[in-house]
Amino acid sequence: MPGTDARLAHILVADDSAVNCELLSDILEPLGFKVTCVGDGDEALKVLHQQPVDVALLDVMMPRRTGFAVCQAVKADPSLRLIPIVLITGLT
Repeated sequence: MPGTDARLAHILVADDSAVNCELLSDILEPLGFKVTCVGDGDEALKVLHQQPVDVALLDVMMPRRTGFAVCQAVKADPSLRLIPIVLITGLT
């Protein structure tokens, strides 16, 4: 709406697969979400500390820091612990 300070909901996608990041962006952006994609857990933590994020979608298996490790770090940080996290995986 013109004249409002409404902010798009910001979704962080952390996945080492560029195809998965592109797929999630292609689904979420047309719905009005701002999507930031990163390729590993360390990059995810950097974004979480630098930008307001409404929800984080984390791949379970990533290089450097796994989705589980990022989740553990986020929940241990009082400034980040209320950010909802969804762990995603292609594992069967």
